[in-house]
This record gives sequence, structure tokens and C-alpha cells, in this order.
Amino acid sequence: MKLHQLVLFSLMLGLPLALKLGTPALLAQGERSGVLKIFQPQTDHSRVVVESVEGYTLITRTSDNTTLKVKLAGLKNLDRQWQNQAASVIAMVLQASGGTVSLSYVQSLEPGSEIRAIATLPNGTSLQQILLTDGLAKFDRFQSLPLKLTQAFQTSEADARSQGKNIWGEKGNVVSESK
Repeated sequence: MKLHQLVLFSLMLGLPLALKLGTPALLAQGERSGVLKIFQPQTDHSRVVVESVEGYTLITRTSDNTTLKVKLAGLKNLDRQWQNQAASVIAMVLQASGGTVSLSYVQSLEPGSEIRAIATLPNGTSLQQILLTDGLAKFDRFQSLPLKLTQAFQTSEADARSQGKNIWGEKGNVVSESK
């Protein structure tokens, strides 16, 4: 091995070690001086308290006391009758779980006031899945959701449809959708 190859090889081995040893000191110094405040997470809206339910929309309050309107992602708007029944089921489920949900896959609809998200109970079940399984909602295939969720929602809807639950038990399977 030539001398310059040996020097380069030792630099490659030594450089990561120096970075590993120096990084904690740099981070601690940056934290003390306040430089790293820009890297701290912003307000976390993932865990919210549900204050009321209006159809497929939750009125929530975050830990910093911000009110958010959360539309349940992945669901089509059905007529008022079915949305009212869905709201009743959501209210019962929330009462049993302490009224808190976690929000994921959040999409902003109207800046500052309305979002679309998956609302998950503390036990890990999404409100959307409950409504689809009970036949109180229809899955909206045109909303962008992760494949795993899309498949789970389609399976829940298919199960409710095959059992003729609620909207799927209507004569002629006609349930009007609202805009």
C-alpha cells in the first residue's frame, strides 16, 4: 500500500469517529445558545379532545387550546339522516374512550380552520373504520390515503355491504350523497 493510500484510509476511518465524538458537544452548545430552537417540533395537533360531532366532522380542541374542525378522511358525505346516525355512534364511542383521539394523515382543507384526517381512538381503532364496518358511511376512493388504510377501509365497507348493514340494507341500495 502506498503512503497516500494509507493516509486517505486512516482519514476515512478517523473522520467518522471525530464527527461522532464532536457532534454531541456541538448539539449541547447549540442548545444552550438557543440556536437549535428552530428544530424543535411545532405544536402537536396529533392528540386532541373532541368537543362535539357534526356528521362526519369533529370539533376538537388541541393541547394549546386551539379549536380545529376535523373532517373524517376517506368518507363520502351522505344525506343528513346517515350523518346524524354516524354522529350518534361517534359520540357513544368517544364517551366510552374519554373523548380523545389521535389525528394522522392530516390534510389542510381551509387554511387555519379545517383539516381532513384519520381519527384514531386510544385503542388503535379509527372512527372511519367503525363507521364503515357499521354501514354508516361510504368510502371515498378519490381521497388520497396510504394503501394500507385504503385496503382496510374497502374491506370494512365490503363487509358491511355483504351483511346489508344500515345504508347497504336500503331498498335498491340507493343512498343519496350530499355535497
